[in-house]
Amino acid sequence: MSKRPILEVKLISFGQIISRLHYGENSRDWWIHRNNCDFVEGTFLYPIRIGWQTVFEQNKKQFYMHITEGHEINEIQPGYRCTSGSKYSDIELTPSVAITSLYQRLFSNTKTRFSGPLILGWNDENLLEMSLKDVYFRAFDFKVEKFLIYVTNIGIGNNTNMMGAGIEYISSFIEEYEKKRALFVQQIEKNNCQITIYTSEKNSITFCGANPNNTWKNIIHDKQYVTCTSAAWNNEILMNDIYNYHLRKRTISDINWKSFFIDWLNQHSTIIELHEKLQKLYPPNYIFDNRELRAWRTMLKAVGCINITPFEKNESEYEFWTRNEISIIDQNILQDLYNNGFLQAIPNYITNVSKEFWKCFEESLNHSKNGNDGKIRILSIIANNFTYEELQNRLKYEFWTRNEISIIDQNILQDLYNNGFLQAIPNYITNVSKEFWKCFEESLNHSKNGNDGKIRILSIIANNFTYEELQNRLKVSSKIIAKAQTYCNINGLGCSMLNKPIITRVRITEEMEKQFEKFFSDKNIVNLSSYRVDKNGLPLKYLKDKKETLWKNYFELYPDGIKRITFLTRLRDGPYLYKDDLGGLCLTCAEYGYGVFDNLKELVINNIIDKDEQNKLIDKIEYVQRHLKRAYEKELKIDCFGYTQHVDYLEHCITNAFGQCLESHHSICAECNKVDDLFQALIIWMPQNIEKIVENREKLQYYWAHQVCKTYHNAQFNANLLLLDEKGAIIIVDYKMKILPKLARKVKSDFFGKSGWTLHSMLVYTKKNDNLEIRAFDHWSSDTVQDAWFTSSAFEAVFNNLGEKPLWIKIISDNGAHYHYAELMAMIANWNSWYGIEVRGWIFLEADEAKTTIDSHHVQIAHSIKCYVRLGNDISEGEDIVNAIKDIWGTSVANIQPNRNQRKIKKPKIDGISNWFEFKWPIEEEFEGCVCARLLPHFGMWHNFSPAMIQKSRGGTEQSRFNPNRLSVMNLKKELNQRNVIYNNKENRFDLVTKLQTNIQKEIINNIDETKIRYELYEQIYKDKAIISEIQKGKKKQEKRKTNEIRSNYFCSGWALKENQEYGKKGEGKHMTEAVKELLKIFFHTGDENKSERYTTKDMHQELFQRV
Repeated sequence: MSKRPILEVKLISFGQIISRLHYGENSRDWWIHRNNCDFVEGTFLYPIRIGWQTVFEQNKKQFYMHITEGHEINEIQPGYRCTSGSKYSDIELTPSVAITSLYQRLFSNTKTRFSGPLILGWNDENLLEMSLKDVYFRAFDFKVEKFLIYVTNIGIGNNTNMMGAGIEYISSFIEEYEKKRALFVQQIEKNNCQITIYTSEKNSITFCGANPNNTWKNIIHDKQYVTCTSAAWNNEILMNDIYNYHLRKRTISDINWKSFFIDWLNQHSTIIELHEKLQKLYPPNYIFDNRELRAWRTMLKAVGCINITPFEKNESEYEFWTRNEISIIDQNILQDLYNNGFLQAIPNYITNVSKEFWKCFEESLNHSKNGNDGKIRILSIIANNFTYEELQNRLKYEFWTRNEISIIDQNILQDLYNNGFLQAIPNYITNVSKEFWKCFEESLNHSKNGNDGKIRILSIIANNFTYEELQNRLKVSSKIIAKAQTYCNINGLGCSMLNKPIITRVRITEEMEKQFEKFFSDKNIVNLSSYRVDKNGLPLKYLKDKKETLWKNYFELYPDGIKRITFLTRLRDGPYLYKDDLGGLCLTCAEYGYGVFDNLKELVINNIIDKDEQNKLIDKIEYVQRHLKRAYEKELKIDCFGYTQHVDYLEHCITNAFGQCLESHHSICAECNKVDDLFQALIIWMPQNIEKIVENREKLQYYWAHQVCKTYHNAQFNANLLLLDEKGAIIIVDYKMKILPKLARKVKSDFFGKSGWTLHSMLVYTKKNDNLEIRAFDHWSSDTVQDAWFTSSAFEAVFNNLGEKPLWIKIISDNGAHYHYAELMAMIANWNSWYGIEVRGWIFLEADEAKTTIDSHHVQIAHSIKCYVRLGNDISEGEDIVNAIKDIWGTSVANIQPNRNQRKIKKPKIDGISNWFEFKWPIEEEFEGCVCARLLPHFGMWHNFSPAMIQKSRGGTEQSRFNPNRLSVMNLKKELNQRNVIYNNKENRFDLVTKLQTNIQKEIINNIDETKIRYELYEQIYKDKAIISEIQKGKKKQEKRKTNEIRSNYFCSGWALKENQEYGKKGEGKHMTEAVKELLKIFFHTGDENKSERYTTKDMHQELFQRV
């Protein structure tokens, strides 16, 4: 099927026929061939009309093709121009160049090319017939020998000297004149005949005569060629002139051309084969081109030699020449030998087809792996085509001459035989090669095994003949020949196919699997669902980018990883979903991101009547939404260790967003600037709603800041994993409340919101032999108070069950109130002394914004409980939870009940704690026991809180550690050994607890005086640091005033920090009363027994308005 586009070409203008062009001296350029051409019988031509114009449509644009007179190279040849709207091409020599150049200029990303004749309608029979309008004589052409003659005008006359032609007859052809390509134009005038020869547009020469024959004689006489006969070959000057004229410029300069003629004179025979003689004259493997061979033939004719080859050129490339002045004698000898079948067109030293066939069959028979049965099958190909007598007898032939000088004819035959052209058996005797080809062709055509059978038969000779010869002789495709050659190399000539071994390949290595898992554990790539799973129980992963974009990122990171098809197949079959709206995964995104854009769209729809402007504004809103949700995160630059640098774009500079950038910003992002353009347009169109628009802009800025914080926090998780060594551990912690399915809630009737059962999960990351190991610890409890005691109890249970304790830990969690508060931070300051573990830091992520891998663990737990209930089990006791989730790999499940029978003490306070997202507890002597906090990882100044300051905030002494009554006997002995307290191994548990409590009380009393001293010391240090900090802040403000950058009010220094946000702060708004909580419990459980009475969220909201 043709790959050309189907175009509808319409004719706009016929144009016109111009006599001086279409019937004048240059008429050859104004007629064209179309459709089938028969140069022997003659072909009618079609005119190229000036002003002919067509039009077609492509890619919603109109293209007009126009024919003019002249172009840049020649002013009297046709020129072609294409136009489209206000754009137009140059006047080109061909129509294809005109249309293609303009089209590629309009559509710069394409390489499409067009056929000029197609665009001009010259492929349409109807349009071609229309082009003959007003044509009083239709030009035609025909071929005489090698000359293609155009007849563009004709007249009829009675003058026999003009051969029947009349006045105004014009014909032309192209031939060489004085070593240059020239146009010969023949014209018959009133009183003479003239021939004008054009070697270029400006150079021409005219010859005249009484008739055509006289005119051509004048041309031949003018050329004055130098010629001679073989008798003058010893005349060096004459031969040099002939060589210089015919051959010198068309061959290499270092050949001994004179030896060619001297050797020919000295040989007994007057006949030579041209190619064989020239091969001896030139270097080995020299390749002749047609131009060089034509020059040799012209020179041979000039020195009196004649071509006496008895066969046609299409039969063989070899040529026989004679220097005999009576050339007819030698010509008749060769003709008789050829007619009688003794002279062959190809010499014997060229590949002998019959010998090759016999050789192939012999090897095939010798290598047959099926014994006699295999040999019989191979031999059956040719068995019926040869007789015993033909193979056993040799025929004898003799040559006789009647020439009195017999040595001449004898030398001719001897040279022909020596050069391989004379054969001992004539062609009409059985031609073995033809029989072989015939046998193979029949065998292939009658093969009963299809292509497999053909390939096996063809393998006998596939490696001994060329592709071209096999294709021409046997009519087989190149693919069949290639397969036959491969078959021969593997199985042998014509042998049966070997049994292929079964090879099992591991296409995806373990390393590739790890690369794939690591790539999709990055939170910049996916968002994990904390409540939905796939058919295999794995948590769903929401992709943040299209699959093709993810593949490009994966390939850049792992060029030797899995291939593209495998990658996309895994995404299709795995727990991966692409979802444009991910607002449900994050409350902040839902309210301040998607909610803001929904509000703006609603404002536009309700306040703007013009549909076009309405659609334009909605398109702008959606564009800004896509940019902030998808593209903006990619512009934020954070390295693999969680650090960021200054960026020239104001909106992309994270250091400026967190208030730490001292450099200038000279650029503003064009895409981000479209946000301000959008809101300015909204204010212009809806000035009556300016307050709502400004409010939404401020909310959107909070969402913008949220995107920066989320991206930065997500990078910290991977950065900390990179820094993990074999001595430490990274712990991710989270509470999960709603883990029970609805069927289980019927049994556990008091389950509601934060009431019911608490599940606290910890994922502990450790490294061993450079491999990352993950263990999960789940603690369930009916104690739902999420305070420091519960969290610390969960940590202590993990520390006691880890086996080999890490030397240091780092903790990551959300910034919920159950973690991000002063009491727990103050308690952690004692963990190094209690457990011998250095707490290097705690990083708080925004709640709901930076989902960690612990979400997937919670999904597996929920899925396991759901399956447990569907199998007919009840979740009525704590052991049921253990049984439901105990089979999750790498998970430990236990019940924990904190002992709350402790002395009630006032909780400590740390002002501004909600604005700090990284804490650490140094173990150096100067800062031992301190709580250190700052804004973000790598950002902000450390704020240090000494134990004395914490004690002062709570108004009491340092808190005691956990009640020793909770410790096992083994742990009690460990604590006593660490404190160097002497005890007897036979003492019971009560005595050990008493000794430990006594030691703790003494330790607290002894620390009081020490605390006072340390408090005074810390107070002086903090005063000095405060003074230094104020000086630094003053310098920073002065430097920022000096900068010439223009900053938006929304992107001032520190615009993304929590402390600078108007929205999303903790503690704001009203809390639910106890009455509302009780009502919500009733609403929630109403539908447990009867689903038809279930309350929707809207029903609950309406009911609350009525009752409260």
